[in-house]
Amino acid sequence: MTTRRERKRLHTRRRLYEAAVQLFEEQGYDATTMDEIAELADTARATAYNYFPRKSSFLDEWMHRRREQVSVDLDAQGGESQPIGALLRSYLDELARINLTQERLTRTLLPAWVRAGGPIDDAPALADVMTRYIRLGQQRGEVREDCDAERAGHLIRNAYLGNLYLWLRDDDSTRLDLLNAVHESVDIVLRGLAPR
Repeated sequence: MTTRRERKRLHTRRRLYEAAVQLFEEQGYDATTMDEIAELADTARATAYNYFPRKSSFLDEWMHRRREQVSVDLDAQGGESQPIGALLRSYLDELARINLTQERLTRTLLPAWVRAGGPIDDAPALADVMTRYIRLGQQRGEVREDCDAERAGHLIRNAYLGNLYLWLRDDDSTRLDLLNAVHESVDIVLRGLAPR
């Protein structure tokens, strides 16, 4: 059970995050200041910096919350009991759906995340999940034992991000079908991972 103090800290953190996301969506990431975020969240500037030491910390939280949501959604679909191919597709599908559902926010924050070094700093997070699934597939005999699970995990992660960047770049008339592109990429990798 959480204490009153812990609940208050979580509430303040949530208010700051929600204020930041609202301002980022309304006026853009670069145009938003920490002072504006603190003001909208009705907290002191120092409090905002205590919870989020840099503005880019909100981007880290944004990514973390998306992955948490994917995990919750995946558990509702049977979690890791699915065959590995279905599990990888389900995980990446859920991520893609969040991006599509929150398209305006994604189009605002993804470039900021890239500029802040997110793809490099965050490399282990998504790749680690994919690597864990590949290793699970190896244990089950669904994935070749001689493949490097970590390299395969990074390959899937990079394919996902590559498709996301292409989707972000395209305008409405040439928009990449993100879900289909993710499926095709996973299928290509899975064919190479399939037991011989």
